[in-house]
Amino acid sequence: MNFSKTRPDLVEPKIELIVQDATGAKINQNTFSENVSKSLQYFYDNYFKKYLLFLILIIVLILFLLYRYYKNKELKRVREISENKNKEKIKTFEAKEQEQMTKHIYEILKQNRLRELYKTDKYSKPESKSIPKKNYNY
Repeated sequence: MNFSKTRPDLVEPKIELIVQDATGAKINQNTFSENVSKSLQYFYDNYFKKYLLFLILIIVLILFLLYRYYKNKELKRVREISENKNKEKIKTFEAKEQEQMTKHIYEILKQNRLRELYKTDKYSKPESKSIPKKNYNY
């Protein structure tokens, strides 16, 4: 008889065989939880203990790859945000540049009209004449 484990063996093996023969039932049938625990114990003893270092290295490698993936994903997102900001800056710069060029073109056209109005030579200094202002006093 064995009392040391969680399931004590209170029936001797001889009596167990007699009861099995008389009833036709098997008494030593293991429960589902016992089967699962035995298979896990077998797996632990035969595989996990032997390859513990290898399994730890695989887990570390997987963690490193996950870290690198999420870090690159974050860097890509930050890069896209900065590129979008740069594109906006370039667009605003181009818009300002176009506006300045348009103003410059209008200035040149205005000077050409003034020259035509006052018939000045194009190579001579422009006179300090200005366009007469209209009087809007009513």
